[in-house]
Amino acid sequence: MEIIKLNPRYIVSEGYAYGTLKCIEREIEPSKDLEIALDSLRESAKRLIRKLDAEYLPTPETLEIREIHKMILNDPLLWSEIESHAKNGKISIEELLKVRDKIINMLLETKNPLIMERQYDIKDIFNALITEISGEKRVKISPTDIVYLEEVYPSDVVELYKNRVGAILSRKGSHTSHAAILAMSLEIPYIYNVPDLHRYKDHQIFVDAVYGKLIIDPTPEQEQEIQKNPSSHHL
Repeated sequence: MEIIKLNPRYIVSEGYAYGTLKCIEREIEPSKDLEIALDSLRESAKRLIRKLDAEYLPTPETLEIREIHKMILNDPLLWSEIESHAKNGKISIEELLKVRDKIINMLLETKNPLIMERQYDIKDIFNALITEISGEKRVKISPTDIVYLEEVYPSDVVELYKNRVGAILSRKGSHTSHAAILAMSLEIPYIYNVPDLHRYKDHQIFVDAVYGKLIIDPTPEQEQEIQKNPSSHHL
């Protein structure tokens, strides 16, 4: 058993959860050999828009963020920038990520905190485009699992909500990101600025997203208390 204390100021959405820790990796390695036809990329964007339209999103916040993502995917300026990095009707993953980084830098240069937060929406959309084409496999998530990521994108929160996860933990984040807004509106316990938890992968973990605490591999006595009264101060 190990206790990790967290600063309550980084709690975005309050609650308690107990489950198996799953760590989601999301490092895209640009391959110079992998090129995507622009027509295929546009079809990928259309498929993503259809998926967004088909999603069951129960709150006004989720609906609003969906419309923002659709607007970005349909933005003529975005596609003009992508086309400018393409050669012979194709673009490499490396060049596509350069477009992503250029847009993110433009957002960061505004120095406006709310606009700067949109960098996560851009990352989310480009990640989704590449995943849609590459067919990248994701970690299997089960109900009540506790999910740890480097940073959380809006589409992650929607997907994890559908999987009925117990809680979301991340190293990076903020209270004003779209992912945070979604977690709050969907009532998923969420804490950011959490230290690296990869060494606890597949361990049982109790998340206290009210006072700011993680209990790794609770004792049998603690587990019983968690099941009866997760808010107990004796844990």
